[in-house]
Amino acid sequence: MSKRKYKRKLAIKIFEQGCAFGDCAAAFEHENHKPEIRFMAHIYSTIANEAISCEIYLKALIYMEKGRLIKNNHKLKTLWEKYQVLNKNQSSMIETYMKSLFQTANVNFFSDKLSEISDAFICWRYEYEGSTKKLNRIFLVLFRKVLRDVCCYKIYKQTWKDYVMTHG
Repeated sequence: MSKRKYKRKLAIKIFEQGCAFGDCAAAFEHENHKPEIRFMAHIYSTIANEAISCEIYLKALIYMEKGRLIKNNHKLKTLWEKYQVLNKNQSSMIETYMKSLFQTANVNFFSDKLSEISDAFICWRYEYEGSTKKLNRIFLVLFRKVLRDVCCYKIYKQTWKDYVMTHG
């Protein structure tokens, strides 16, 4: 297999794993709204899965730019900073789009919210240890979806909606 085909195949594999964690987060979110679920029992799993999905999408974007895997790093802010260096235009567009979703002109908005969610996976996967901290869940969910959309377009040259229609 050529190096280019291998790189594309691995990028797809990384993307699909990010999608799998995102799908789990969406399923847990749905469960949280059922009346028989007490105390929003799945909230911790939802947050951890949203965060790991963001992490994997960022690692996919970095891999597509750099050609090397990033391992042993769960901090979204650190991964984002690596991606910013590799693709200033795309990262700037993502930041601008995220700010527009929240209708804010605050220049520090993206950086502040990213800092809040940066170690969400680390903090929320073992909630019983008491390591949780405040975060903006809406930002986390939207960031995951935006990263998913960017990855999808980079790999398949399709919007997420078109990808879902053609790939089931």
